[in-house]
Amino acid sequence: MSRTFAYQQVDVFAPTAFNGNGLGVVFDADQLTDDQMQHFAQWLNLAETVFFVEPTSEEADYAIRIFTPSTELPFAGHPTLGAAHAWLESGGVPGPGGNLIQQCEAGLVPVRVERESTDSHSRRLAFLAPPLTRSGPLEPDVLQWAISGLGLHEDDVVDHQWLVNGPHPAGLVLRDADIVLGIEPDYEALQGLEVGVIGPYTASSVSHGVWQPRGSVLPGFLEPEKNFAP
Repeated sequence: MSRTFAYQQVDVFAPTAFNGNGLGVVFDADQLTDDQMQHFAQWLNLAETVFFVEPTSEEADYAIRIFTPSTELPFAGHPTLGAAHAWLESGGVPGPGGNLIQQCEAGLVPVRVERESTDSHSRRLAFLAPPLTRSGPLEPDVLQWAISGLGLHEDDVVDHQWLVNGPHPAGLVLRDADIVLGIEPDYEALQGLEVGVIGPYTASSVSHGVWQPRGSVLPGFLEPEKNFAP
């Protein structure tokens, strides 16, 4: 006999629907096998899908497993925020000070409700990421791989570092946000390398009108209820 499982799609990092980072959320998933979780995450084809399972730590309020379409991750940031939001919306009650504890493969992750949602803004959550399991500067060949695949010049990069605590990204700090927004990645050339980039909005960008603030960057969420049977 097949069993159905409720799931949601949550829109993270955006104040309005369809503008954030989509996350699949499956509740009461203990009876799903690893293969079923991976298959469903692949079918959804979102960046990540989280599956709520019973925590094994008495300190944890809930536990999740995190899958990309191709693999399981011990930890990831936007699934942590989206899962915390989904847990709260499903009736979870945070502890004193708006604190809650998420359990994942990387361990216990503290999450805090910094602001509840109102008619004018979304709920704001923050978490304490687990320690990096790999850090330090990128190796020269990896740095060149990232620069080439992103279509950058060497002087566009002001800093770089491994940022591994679940995903395995190489992090680049660029001279300014305009360079970040202008990147046209060569995805085939970047195959096998996870890379993230950031860059500051500069005073000159503001004065010349190169960029405009996009309004609130607080998390917003879209939650259509659905069901599936593995």
